[in-house]
This record gives sequence, C-alpha cells and structure tokens, in this order.
Amino acid sequence: MPRSTGPPNHTSFLARAHSFAIAFGTVYVLFLLSLTHPTVQNNLLYLHNIHWPPNAEFDNPAAYGLAPGKVRNLNLTTEDGVRIGAWHVLPDSLVRPPAKAPTLETFCSAFETHPTILYFHGNAATRAQSTRVLTYSTLSTRLDANILAIDYRGFADSAGTPSEAGLTLDAYAAFTYPVSLGVRPENITLFGQSLGTGVAANLGARLASEGITPRALILAAPFSSIPMLLETYKLFTVLPVLGPLRSIPFAHNLLLKFLRSPFDTLSTLPSITSPILLAHAFNDLDIPSSHSSALFSGALAPLLPPSPSPAPFAPLTPDERAQLDAQRAAREALVRRGEVRGFEGALWGAVEQFERGEKGGRVVFLRAERGGHNELVRGEGFADFVGRFLRGEEVVVG
Repeated sequence: MPRSTGPPNHTSFLARAHSFAIAFGTVYVLFLLSLTHPTVQNNLLYLHNIHWPPNAEFDNPAAYGLAPGKVRNLNLTTEDGVRIGAWHVLPDSLVRPPAKAPTLETFCSAFETHPTILYFHGNAATRAQSTRVLTYSTLSTRLDANILAIDYRGFADSAGTPSEAGLTLDAYAAFTYPVSLGVRPENITLFGQSLGTGVAANLGARLASEGITPRALILAAPFSSIPMLLETYKLFTVLPVLGPLRSIPFAHNLLLKFLRSPFDTLSTLPSITSPILLAHAFNDLDIPSSHSSALFSGALAPLLPPSPSPAPFAPLTPDERAQLDAQRAAREALVRRGEVRGFEGALWGAVEQFERGEKGGRVVFLRAERGGHNELVRGEGFADFVGRFLRGEEVVVG
C-alpha cells in the first residue's frame, strides 16, 4: 500500500524559520558591534588592503594602458612625514607625435604651461586600477591637462594607515607639489570620485580657510556624509547596513557616535569658495544620486529664506506655510535647469545650476542617465562637460 505522507508539518517549518531569524539577527548584531572597533571600521570604509591590480608595477604605468613616457611615478611627503605614491600624467599634447620624448624638465614645466587636475580616487584598489587609468587617459586627452593621482596612506605603495585626517593631509601634499613648482592655485582643480569626494571637499575647505581658491571642485558620485550614506547603503547592493536600526533610534544613534571618519561633505560644502560641479549617474547602485541632490540643496540653503520649524506632528501654521512658499519661490528664482542631449535627441543628462556670486561662483549638478558608480567619469561626454564647466562656458541648455 502507498504510504500516506500526512499533512505538512507547519510546526517544523516555523521552527526552522524561527531558528534562521535568530541566527541572522545574532550575526547582524555581532556585525554592528564589530563596526564600533576602529580597525574594522577602517578596513570596511577604506578597503585599503585590497591591492588591485595585484603586485602592481607603479614605475611602469605603460603596462596598464597609458602611453609610454606619458606618466612619471613619484613619491610625495605629507606634513606629518608620511610617504605616498603618485602618478603625474602629462597633457596629451606633450606626448602626441611628433612631440619629443618627455624628460624630467617636460614634467616639471607642464604644470606651468597646462592646467592641473588633482585626482582623488575611491576606496579599495590602487592608482593603477583599470577604470582609474581610463579616467586619467580621458581627462588628460580631452582637457589637455596634467593629472596628478595619488594613493592615500595605507593604499598601494604608500606608507601609513588611513584616517580622515590623514587622507586630508595626503590631498594637501598633492596640492602643494605643483604649487612648489610655481603653479598658481587658480590653475588647479580638485577632483574626487566616490570616497575621494570627501577627501577633495576636506581639502577645499582647508584651502578656503587659508584664503586659497583653486580653479574648481569636482565631486563625482559623492555622498553627503558617511552616517547619511550608511542609512541607505547596502552591502553587495542587497544587504542593508543600518536600515534595520531605523526603528531603534537609541541603538542607531549610539552606533553612529562610534564613527571615526564622518567625511561630512554636506556641512563642509558651503564654506568652499571655488566653483563646484556635482556629477552623479541616475543608475548608481552604490551611492544614490539623492546624495548629490542633498549636497546641491545644502550649498543653496544659505541663499534661501530660513525653513519653517513646525512642532512635531502638528500642521503648518499660516506663517510657516508662507515661509515655506517663500523658500520655494526663492529656489525657483535662483536655480536654472537644462538638459544635455545627444545627436538624435537622446537624453544624456539633466543639469541644475545656481550662482553664489562673491561667495564662490556657480554650483552645477549634472545627473547623467547612465554611468553607474564608476563608468561616468571615464566617458568622453563627461570630460567634455567638465571642460565647458572649467572654461566658464554655459552648461545649462534648454
């Protein structure tokens, strides 16, 4: 006779699900507790122990796709005595045939004859990583500019251990190197990508406090701050880091107090006196473009009437509603909007801009339709947009 299987064992299923939930919750709590340890924080934020490409030959940049003789490998020394590795990529016109083979004099004089971009990369890997190499190549070719790309302390062949203060010192060393060769600050652009946007913004704020105004600050795929990034960040684009803690404000706020490297660009940006370009791809799965929107609004805020402060859970009063309407009207009056389209009308990106006048020039927000987290900065279209921005040309069309 066929054996009866009987009704499904719902109790067993619920028990297994309960055990899984407990195990997952325990692992998650242990993960959160590990985040309070400085070493764990450093390794997760900077990922500096991921050396890619492995065993990189930094003294042979041509092995990674750059033209032979176009790049000089060098070391810089920071204010606190840390040695960091760097590449100086020459402007394309100085190496394109029939130009003569570059010499040390070519590299030194290039800073005086061509504009300079200081490139601050994201976390993990090294200055020889393929996407970064393509970015140097595109920028040095389309803009005919020097690119000075550094590896922060603890990364690649650089000495030391990373920290927010340390990376800011590394960036300052990159800035002072061309200045020591006679370059004026107004010919130097600060360019950060991902983690490097926090580094570039910190450098811009330090320079502003010293009365120094570089040519521009460019932030590609920026975050408003590390705490705000953790609110939405998902490991492997799937597992939320702090999302489940939103329902437990005490635990959420306590954990954030242990963060050692906040990189609070949202608070820093209004103090920067250079023109600012924020660039983000709409399909960035690592850092949502809403972070660039927040930075744009934060830079605009000092020019707007104050926001109303309604009581919690209370409806707006007539005065508060009028205050909010006045702020919206002021924003509409200040912000200009346009689009960038291709040959056949395909939308490449949307642009917003406002002028700060004597407080630091214009702030532009480019939100590209495509480009993900890393691909936007290596594209020709982005380099050309940067060129128009740096030359002071109109970038808002339509």
